[in-house]
Amino acid sequence: MLIDMIDGIGRALGGEYAGRPVYIDEPEQGLSPPCFWIVNLMNAEAHNFGDRYRREYSFDIHYFPEDAAKPAREAAAAGEALFLALEYITVNGSLIRGTDMQHQLIDGVLHFFVKYSVFIRKLKDPAPYMEFLDQRQRVKGD
Repeated sequence: MLIDMIDGIGRALGGEYAGRPVYIDEPEQGLSPPCFWIVNLMNAEAHNFGDRYRREYSFDIHYFPEDAAKPAREAAAAGEALFLALEYITVNGSLIRGTDMQHQLIDGVLHFFVKYSVFIRKLKDPAPYMEFLDQRQRVKGD
């Protein structure tokens, strides 16, 4: 599911910023701004009811502006656009809504934080069926 989330974020970024590279693994030397780097911060799971669980996936999407000397204006515009682009992502054919979205500029790189929550079911193997039943009944007074 995590890989599907990352793919959904990548598709959303590709739709808004076509032609800009999106990295999943830590970029090595040769990074060519403007580009994105998707970082998975934390995942959590909590039991909800019965076989239902709630999973939360937290991400930090780094945006490296083209002009590293003056990143504020470009980063601010990108941050505003990411609110719309990442509000809903498509994962396995379903829309998932992003929550707790915020962004800040740190050392010339825009950090856009978003959280996606989904409900899942953990299905257990069914118990084997009873093979034979030997039943004897009597009617009262018989």
